[in-house]
Amino acid sequence: MPESDSPEIEIDYGSEVMEARSSKPSPPLPEIIEKKLAVWVGPIANRIEDLVKSSAEHARLLERINGFDLLLEAQRKMLGNLDTRMEQQTDAMNHQVSQQMFSALHDELRGYKDDFFFDALVRPLLNELFGLYDVLDALSQQVAVARIAAFDFLDAEHVEALQITHIADNSENALSYLLEIFSRHGVEAMPEASGKLDKKLQRAVKVEPTEVPEQDQDVLKELRPGFTWRGRALRPADVVMARYTPPPVAVADDQDQGAE
Repeated sequence: MPESDSPEIEIDYGSEVMEARSSKPSPPLPEIIEKKLAVWVGPIANRIEDLVKSSAEHARLLERINGFDLLLEAQRKMLGNLDTRMEQQTDAMNHQVSQQMFSALHDELRGYKDDFFFDALVRPLLNELFGLYDVLDALSQQVAVARIAAFDFLDAEHVEALQITHIADNSENALSYLLEIFSRHGVEAMPEASGKLDKKLQRAVKVEPTEVPEQDQDVLKELRPGFTWRGRALRPADVVMARYTPPPVAVADDQDQGAE
């Protein structure tokens, strides 16, 4: 086959491929940077957000801690005030207890002194005055009876009747004056005895029988008045007391009837 004189054509496929590749549009540079920044900055932003949340929680925690500190400080002040008040109350109570103990000791010593003075000096004198009172009381009763009897036979203007009346008035005045002396020294006459026998204030010097059980230990009559000193029985009243005695059982009659 004869050689052809036409020139050979060489085809560069590589350049065409490169041209074809180079003909495609490439993405812009800011978009690439934005993507890379999104990859890098995303975790950092998440971390910062976590830090912000953690800071907020820490702030709230600090606020609570500060609140607790304020509360503890207030409690410390309250406890301090309470301690001060307790100390003041304790001092006041100790002072009050000391005063009460001193007052009680003073009253006790004064009671001992008064009892000793009363038993050593006053009681013997009062016993003598009680005897004088009994004599004047008996005399006054006798004069009263004599005056009633005298008025049955004498005129009220008669000399003897006037003398008896004068004696009766003087005896009554003497009794009243003696009771006034007793009262100035704390001695009072007991009310007239009545009701059941009170062994602390009354003394049964005579007993009368009674057939009524409910009348047992009843005070029937007062023979001599009693006296007290500062609420304490100084001389008991002498009284007549009723005593119930059950009737005897007829045992002999029952035995005789059984034998028949």
